[in-house]
Amino acid sequence: MGKKHKLIIISGASGTGKTVVALGLLKVNKKLKRVVTYTTRKRRPGEVAGQDYHFVTENKFNQMVKNKEFFEYAAVHNYYYGNAYEEIKKIRDSGQSPVLVIDVQGGLTVKKKIREKERLMIFLMPESKEQLKQRIKKRKGGMSKKDLELRMTDADKEMKLAGEYDYLVVNKQGKLDETINMVVEIIKKENFLL
Repeated sequence: MGKKHKLIIISGASGTGKTVVALGLLKVNKKLKRVVTYTTRKRRPGEVAGQDYHFVTENKFNQMVKNKEFFEYAAVHNYYYGNAYEEIKKIRDSGQSPVLVIDVQGGLTVKKKIREKERLMIFLMPESKEQLKQRIKKRKGGMSKKDLELRMTDADKEMKLAGEYDYLVVNKQGKLDETINMVVEIIKKENFLL
């Protein structure tokens, strides 16, 4: 498998900035392309179907699972998320490297399925738990106290798994460009960019 076919995995707890960092990464290197994830959750304001996610019903998602269409999938916060083999194949066939933006559970599934030399796993961390809490509250708007506590409990569990990844990058508040540059340097160091 050539360099252009290697998978780049960006994971972290909810609210760590996985998607925004990945989008910044794609802007600085056109040889990378984000794998569009399938999900059963509702579309958030500003999200574009087919670009941010493939929004599907739970029945459709379950049918895709039954048909073995997913490279990996998981239930996260009462919704299903999955990445289809076909999406990854299309990106590889175009000569680009697929970038998977996935939760920690999905990242660990990929780690089991793909040999180390064919993947690069990057874990994003917040500067602090308080910063993460503020990011989640801001993004989710009217979230109940119970839901926020659940997400923070899940985040604690996920952050304990950061050592399973090749690299850990702290996404500092207000320093997005710095975070993106750190990820770019990691990718260059690992010789993932042609």
